Amino acid sequence: MGNRKVRERMESLIQRINEHRAKIVWQQAQTHPNVGLIRHWEREIRAFSVQIQRYEACLNQRKRRGR
Repeated sequence: MGNRKVRERMESLIQRINEHRAKIVWQQAQTHPNVGLIRHWEREIRAFSVQIQRYEACLNQRKRRGR
């Protein structure tokens, strides 16, 4: 996967994180928030963050190699 694709995937994950955060805020504003949904979105945010960190490490490693 090229650097451009890696950056596009990272941007996509960041967008998904922002969407999930908005959903959490909206759900918490409800009179009876669905705690299960909130936990699900929080788990996905953590998973997306890990993926972003891996992509960043990949890009940094390529940068050190001169690619």
